[in-house]
Amino acid sequence: MLRQIRPWQSATLVWLLTLIILLIWRWHDVLSLSSLDPDDALRMVQVRDLLHGQAWWDISQHRINPTGGGGLMHWSRIVDAPLAFGIWALTPIAGAHGAQILVFGLWPMCILLPLLLLMARVGMLLDDRRIAHLAAPIICTNFMVLYQFVPIRVDHHGWQIMLQAAMLCAILSPRPWHTLWGGVAGAVLLAISLEGLPVITLFAGILAIAWAWHGDGLRRQRLFAYLAAIAISAPILQFVTRGPAGIVSRWCDALSLAWMVPLLVAAVLVPALYFVTRRWGDGRIQRGAILAVAAGVASGAMLYVAPECRAGPFGQLDPLVHDYWYAHVREGLPVWNFIDGVMAFSLVPTILGLVGSLLAWRAASGALRARWLVILAAVVGSGAVSILVLRTQSAAHVMALPGTAWLLIHGWQRARALHHAGPRIAASLACLALFPPTASAPVGMLIDALSPSGAHASDPIARACITPASVTALNALSPQLIFTPLDIAPGLLERTPHAVVATGHHRNNHIMAKVIRAFISPAEQAQPLVRASGANMLVICPSAQEIRNFADAPGGDNLTDDLLAGRTPDWLSPYPLPAASPLRAWWVRPQPAR
Repeated sequence: MLRQIRPWQSATLVWLLTLIILLIWRWHDVLSLSSLDPDDALRMVQVRDLLHGQAWWDISQHRINPTGGGGLMHWSRIVDAPLAFGIWALTPIAGAHGAQILVFGLWPMCILLPLLLLMARVGMLLDDRRIAHLAAPIICTNFMVLYQFVPIRVDHHGWQIMLQAAMLCAILSPRPWHTLWGGVAGAVLLAISLEGLPVITLFAGILAIAWAWHGDGLRRQRLFAYLAAIAISAPILQFVTRGPAGIVSRWCDALSLAWMVPLLVAAVLVPALYFVTRRWGDGRIQRGAILAVAAGVASGAMLYVAPECRAGPFGQLDPLVHDYWYAHVREGLPVWNFIDGVMAFSLVPTILGLVGSLLAWRAASGALRARWLVILAAVVGSGAVSILVLRTQSAAHVMALPGTAWLLIHGWQRARALHHAGPRIAASLACLALFPPTASAPVGMLIDALSPSGAHASDPIARACITPASVTALNALSPQLIFTPLDIAPGLLERTPHAVVATGHHRNNHIMAKVIRAFISPAEQAQPLVRASGANMLVICPSAQEIRNFADAPGGDNLTDDLLAGRTPDWLSPYPLPAASPLRAWWVRPQPAR
């Protein structure tokens, strides 16, 4: 049967089935445009602002900290563009709201299809149609990957996974010029988010080591093409999406001069050193020295252009922002920060893929062995990154997919070859348990059972805080500037016409610290901070984890404690909301005349 169906056809069929299931599961959220995450909510705000006339090169959020000039953002128009275009094209047919439902609901799953097709192609490049056919089912049963493509998941995470799959496919291709497309995909990934830098470096390292070891012209061309494609494409994308200011700016958390200079240095220096030194020979030590010198000079160039980036994109966070915001953003932290079942669902699929890739590499020969070695290196590299940054585990699972499929296939073959029915059935069921979710579940339950009390991570935001019903009374007001905790602020922007003082986006580190300081300070000390922000309303959601973190701050009673206990400071006056509303709101009384 599988011989009659092509891998791209089976991948498309699995995608259609997954699309139907996800739409049924998330139907209410699609109709109500309920975001899964504060970043998804703010992405919708960004797209709507673009449609309402905000300049293409202006990516600031002007309803964040409006009295301070707006909120700086590090996001890319690459993600905004298809969303905005789809809404613009469908509005005459479905109306503005209907167009948003269709686009925000369907677009994340549209990105899933090329991912499935690319990984099916990877299976074919490994000369195994069975892996190609298994790619889509493995992805679509791994909910940690699938979560990034569900309806209303409109932020950039699905893009990141799909582009990394495109890079892997290009690196494995026998056609050298396909490596150029891998470099272009890497540049797009980097333009979307600096989180792509480790993967871009990983694939550059794989190509560099292959050339340094073997030294043949084909591998040299691949490396040179990859470096050149990224170095040329990145500045072009930067100019197109951010304008001239984006070319000369120096940001540590996004593509900027700080990162484009080392990319250009590496792309120029590696071939230049090769052509200068080849008259003296072309050995492994020489090629290794070329790569080491180029890497050192490129790193030095980055530190010269932007020495502040030595501390990383979050190195300049205010201590309050680090302790009360960043330390609770689980997806950006190492996997060991929270001891619970999520660790298993993060690590087990990568380990399965690592074992399978290693066994497949040992069993292969010739060109196929070299491709499995690339897979193995990709799993090791992406797996290491996913241990340090939890949000990257989905990409690591995709890199591990070929090895997982190989393990499933060969385990199944051995199980079916057993002569006795009992062991054959047991072994076959054990092979089916190698699918990532079924393999991870028992390990996760064991960790949950053994983990110390209180070690489990809490949801950083109660999704029920911001719903169409909960903001009805707020929407009856003319636009206000609201002083509110960071996590619910994007939802207020997305659901209401109001502005907020700060959201959980680190470029606004200074104003984020002021918001946190106000909520953890005694009411009389919080008053001048709230007034200085220009806010005329204060809103909290008592059920949100963030507000409980503020209430638990050391130092005794603070503004948050007072508000939760119903003690209203004399500089606030309650704004009545329905009793069933999860929100609580207060007016900021005018400053008494002196």
